[in-house]
Amino acid sequence: MYLIAKNKIANYIQQYPEAQTNFLVWLKQFPYREGKRSLNDSKEFPAQWNITGESQLGNTHYKIRFRTNLFFKTTYIEWVGTIAEFGVYMENERKKMLALYPDMKVGHVVTMVPLTPPDFNKIVKSRKIKQTDIAVADQPHAPGIVSDRAIDFIFKTTAEYEAGLARAIILFDAGPTTPEGLELATLVTRLIHYEDRFIPFPKLDPLAVIKLKMRERGMVDQYPLDLIKLIGSKEELDQFLTGDKPLTEQALNVFYNYLKINFMSIEV
Repeated sequence: MYLIAKNKIANYIQQYPEAQTNFLVWLKQFPYREGKRSLNDSKEFPAQWNITGESQLGNTHYKIRFRTNLFFKTTYIEWVGTIAEFGVYMENERKKMLALYPDMKVGHVVTMVPLTPPDFNKIVKSRKIKQTDIAVADQPHAPGIVSDRAIDFIFKTTAEYEAGLARAIILFDAGPTTPEGLELATLVTRLIHYEDRFIPFPKLDPLAVIKLKMRERGMVDQYPLDLIKLIGSKEELDQFLTGDKPLTEQALNVFYNYLKINFMSIEV
């Protein structure tokens, strides 16, 4: 799943550094969570290739709204911010729609989905994380939807990039066999090339990611006994989490396996 309009996240975390880890983790996890979910949706609804989605960043007050074109395997970030800001954003969007379509009626659809609990009797063995386990998000992007040889040039300026992104958003509902669809595919490739090269993101701090995942699971106030045993002792676990003791490769493997952090490489 390709992801464009990452400039919205880069701009937001530059303005609000405290949100950095939450948004960077979402970026790393996206191909495995939202992308996979969207592809599953396309199998159930093959006639619907455009989906709008929202994602709350763990148990934080941050949220992202995005749109996905399943045929082109592309998602663009439509909006980022806090949940409170999202309410204001959606109300403004509703007013815009009512201004365009005064007779429009707004309704809600409720879908009931049966959930099957996992089998907790099955034992999942821990294993050492290998370099090949690192998520695709950590690797350079593969060539885009259209061959690189079909691209005469990439965007050379921020203005060109922003104009291309605005055009791609206009074309985002284009069908797969239309001239607009071909233009969209070309634009997506050019946007990916530009964003990978010219939109900088801070490097994820492994300790910050570990503490974030532990907070999400309610493990900060009371450490799980099996995690203490895997690390060695509660004192050593405290030292790792406070930064008093540097994270070793062995400790990173334990944390990453235990917290199911499959998008970080082992770097000490």
